Amino acid sequence: MLALLSLIWFSHLCKNVDRIENRRPVIGGFVAKDLGWRWVFWIMAIFKGILTIVTFFFLTESHHPTIQRKRAKDTDMVLNKEVPKVGQVLFRALMRPMRMLIHSPIVTGLSLYLALIYGYLYLLFTTFSTVFTEQYGFGIDILGLAFLGVEIGCIAALAVLSWLSDWLQDRLTKKYGESKPEYRLLPIVLGIPLLPIGLFVYGWTVEYEVHWIVPIIFTGFSGAGLIFSFLSTQIYMIDAFTTYAVSALAATSVIRSIVGGCLPISGLPLYSDLGYGWGNSLLGFVAIVVSIAPLLFWRYGEALRKKYDVQFDE
Repeated sequence: MLALLSLIWFSHLCKNVDRIENRRPVIGGFVAKDLGWRWVFWIMAIFKGILTIVTFFFLTESHHPTIQRKRAKDTDMVLNKEVPKVGQVLFRALMRPMRMLIHSPIVTGLSLYLALIYGYLYLLFTTFSTVFTEQYGFGIDILGLAFLGVEIGCIAALAVLSWLSDWLQDRLTKKYGESKPEYRLLPIVLGIPLLPIGLFVYGWTVEYEVHWIVPIIFTGFSGAGLIFSFLSTQIYMIDAFTTYAVSALAATSVIRSIVGGCLPISGLPLYSDLGYGWGNSLLGFVAIVVSIAPLLFWRYGEALRKKYDVQFDE
């Protein structure tokens, strides 16, 4: 979420916070060895608590209808809209994402796509400990260093994407005379090859116990591919669904959280049956197949948005 906010509101601040968060796996091993595993969770709880307090006091309102009502109240204006009751707001907030998931092919398709790549990320994270201890003899203290490749890849992709997304949007808008949300999907073209390349090389170099730096470097390729795909898709949904963007993102969050929690369970059995080489190759082949989804929405997204209008009245 911090990475997404960095592209929308205050990139110079959130990028730094995101880097701090990404270093948690790196320092986690040293904390667990010196202070005990419980302190890994205590440190995260303290950090999140501070961040929650800072967010509560300093993050400004971004929901346009709420801002409009507040301005009207401050200036004694009367809006021709009835203020909904709390129960109505909660019911709509719960039901609208599900309705969008059912009625919008864009939300459904991209939710499944994001769920898969999100699941890949956590499959890698949950198997790093086994892979690098068994294949390379990493101890608990330095095990977190295996996450540096993903971290560096994510940071590099975030730096490129924060500039590239707006640059492409402005350039294509000037070229074709109109702004379209689908322009936001173009950076995925960079991410599509990076993810499977990273998985292929990571898997086979681990299989043959090539020097540990090589698989770590190529996990960075996968990390960069994940960021290009993940954030480009979310930014597209924000532009495509405007007022209901939060509901669209909530729908994707539900699906990807389910898959992100379940898919990693298959990681070790997959490697046990197929080995690290073919196991990760299978993941790479699936990634290539599903990558057609965002390309289809780049080509036909505008037509689908018009045909399946989810800007329903409630």
